[in-house]
Formats: sequence, C-alpha cells, structure tokens
Amino acid sequence: MTQTQSPYRWIILTLATLTAIFAQAAPSICMSVLFKEISTDLQLDLVQIGVVWGISALPSVVLGLVAGALTDRIGPKKVLVVSCVLTALTSGMRGAATNFYTLLLAVVLFGSVYPFLAMSVFKMLSQWFPSKQLGMANGVFSMGMATGFMLGSAISASVLSPALGGWRNTLFFYAAFPALLALGWAFARSAHPSARADVAQPGAMRASLAHVVRVRQVWALALVLFGISGCVQSALGYLPTYLRGQGWQPVSADNAAGLFHLASLICVLPISLWTDRADSRRRVLLMVAPLMALGIAAWSFASGAAMYAVIALAGLPRDGFMGGFMPMIPEIRQIGTKYVATATGLVTGMAALANFIAPPIGNSLTAIAPGAPFLFWAALGVAGLVILFLAGEKPEKTSRVEL
Repeated sequence: MTQTQSPYRWIILTLATLTAIFAQAAPSICMSVLFKEISTDLQLDLVQIGVVWGISALPSVVLGLVAGALTDRIGPKKVLVVSCVLTALTSGMRGAATNFYTLLLAVVLFGSVYPFLAMSVFKMLSQWFPSKQLGMANGVFSMGMATGFMLGSAISASVLSPALGGWRNTLFFYAAFPALLALGWAFARSAHPSARADVAQPGAMRASLAHVVRVRQVWALALVLFGISGCVQSALGYLPTYLRGQGWQPVSADNAAGLFHLASLICVLPISLWTDRADSRRRVLLMVAPLMALGIAAWSFASGAAMYAVIALAGLPRDGFMGGFMPMIPEIRQIGTKYVATATGLVTGMAALANFIAPPIGNSLTAIAPGAPFLFWAALGVAGLVILFLAGEKPEKTSRVEL
C-alpha cells in the first residue's frame, strides 16, 4: 500500500485540522475582537492597532522561504513538533504585554513561528494525499481554519474574556492548545520511506531556494495571494472595531465577524471538491473569488440586516478559495512535492507582506470616512484576481511530478 493510499492519512488530516483550529486560526483571530480591551488597557490608537494587527505577518515575509526550505530539508514532522511548542510560548507572551512596544514584540515573535507551522502542515498533507484528493484535504484543513476563525471571533471577547478575567487570561488560555498538539505530532507516524524521497538532501537548502525563485508560475501565485490575503486579513482585523464605532453592541459586532467565518465554513468543502473535479482550479477560483472583493467593498456603506448579508457574501468563498488555491503550488511541474514547502514559503511570504502593509494603510483612510478602508482593501483583492486571470491556464491542474 502506497503512502497516499494508507488509511493513516486520515489521522494526519485530523491532526492537521486540529492544528488549524487551535494553533493557527483561533489564537491569531482572537486579537481582532480583543483589541477594544487591549487598546483601553494599553492606550493604543487606531493606527497602532493596525500596526499590531499587521506586524504579525512581517516575519513571514523574511522567514517564509526559510521555513519552507527547512521543512523540505528535514521533513515536516520535526518542524511541526517544535513549531507547536513555540506557538504555545509566544502566544502566551502576548498576554504579558505591558505597553504598545512589548505587545508589538510579542506579536512579532508569535508571527515568527507561524510560517514554520504553516509550511510543515502543507508539506505533510502533500506527502500523504494524492493530487486528486489534495483539494479535498486542503478543504478539510481550511474548514479547520474557518472553524477556528469563527470560534475565535465569536467567543474570545464576549465569552472567554469575561469568564477568564480579561484579555490577558484569554491569550494564556489559547496558549495551552498548541502545547497539547505538539504531543500529538510527536507520536504521529513518520512519513513512509516512499515519501521521504521528497525531502531535500543535505546541503540542498540553497539549491532549493535558487530553484524555486526561478519558477515564474510561483511568482504569479505569490502576487495573487498578495492581493487576496491583504484584502481579507486587513478587512477582518478592522471589522469589529468599525462596527462598534458605528454603534453596534460588542457582542453583535463579534457575532457579525463570526458570520463571515461561518459562511466560509459552510462553503469551503464544496468549493474545494469542485476544484478537484474541475479541469482547471483557476477557472473555479475566478468564478467564486470576486464575491470576496464585492462583499468587502459593500461593508463600507451597508448597515443593519444588509451588513449581515454582505458579510456572509464576502465570507462564502474565503476558505474555499484557499482550499483550491494551495494545491496549485505542488501541481506546478517544476515544484512537485519535493519543493512544495519552499514554494509555499515564497507564496505565503508575499501574502504576509500584504498583511503587514495593508492594515495600517487602510486604517489611515478613516480620516476620509470610517468605511473608506474597505474600498481600498477590496481594490487590492481585485488586483490579485486580475493577476490570476492574466496568468492564463498556468499553473494548470495536472498530475504532480515528484521531482
């Protein structure tokens, strides 16, 4: 029985999904709904909030390629164990912040671990699942991300913070889960010898980097995700603050943000499976992704029940897009599973750059109008979709070549 036929791959997918919920999504998105408490306690203004929200992505700009190359070099299991432990430590450090600068430092350290966690999970899934199931596997993983985003948005400020005694204890609470997941990955089965051929040989990290940066299709996908991620992440970080500023009650504002992730959760698997079965993942994504930009643009002027409707509209394709988009990376002929983590590091590093620079730029536009940032971020998303359209039929859905 081959690696991609083993029933054990479903245990790997379960661990990956739990990692998405409790080590990646919930601990990161919770900051967006806790900013009201944090800003009051630490006396932060709106631009400083934007900087804190965006700077967690900055380390990925530098470390994305390094994390990918290291994962390709030593294999994803070891990286996952260490990354979960470090995620627990750095996640908890945010709760110990005493001012803007110590919070900034803690968020940077937390963000420094994230690319290693993300690259190793995707490498693991790419090793255990065949191309025809990779969209499904990433769809289930993206369901975990959507679930974590939904829970983190819905309960962090309105349920956990009051129950645990404030935002600090809430962040300490979230730090416990990655530590438990580190144990799960430590006892997980190592990759089958047939999959270890995908691990780069000693001394090959520099060669892997040099190989990946010469593949034009990787850069095209990187620019696509720059626009899409900068649009969505920036808008989500500002949405709870914006709604509260429009007179919404804190619980209603948090639940509205949670609605985005609920809509995404409902649609993620159908969209991901659709991309598996379609002749072109790209064409499917171009059909569904415009709803994100359209919905986020509408956030700038919608109100009442209409606001709920456009929040759900923008959320429908969010994680489904990622579930169908990420398999496009190993399906590039020059990448395969051998270089998938390095290539993913480059793609997500560009997304991280957008996540760093787009929130404070957008937040500064509140001087024009409270809803103006959403128009800026929607335009950024449209730019990403234009690049995906202009990229033509490459990378096309093909059988993966194990390089």
